[in-house]
Amino acid sequence: MKVIRKHHCGFAFIDHDSGYLENQDIQVLEEIMTTYKKGYYQIDFNDEDVSGYMFDLYFSHYDQFKAVQNELKETVVLNEHYPHLSADATILGIDKGDGFKRIVRTYLDCRF
Repeated sequence: MKVIRKHHCGFAFIDHDSGYLENQDIQVLEEIMTTYKKGYYQIDFNDEDVSGYMFDLYFSHYDQFKAVQNELKETVVLNEHYPHLSADATILGIDKGDGFKRIVRTYLDCRF
């Protein structure tokens, strides 16, 4: 899957395989891009006027999940229920097989 249009806020997800995520303020997400780049999976882009976009995060370890939560504390707040407000995320499921997987659906709002 490749893509993607840029929004006025400057975010653009390019390819979930290579994990390239662009941001006007690249330092904000640089560390996460490098460490968890295969965890980003873009699921939806709306109109050019939209203030943000949605994507899923897949992690094999809880520590990774917590690290991203901490890195994005300015823009992402984790909730148990899907939020209707900006810059929030929800845990969709947990797979506790050989290594459990946290699936987080995240909406990044560009108004900050």
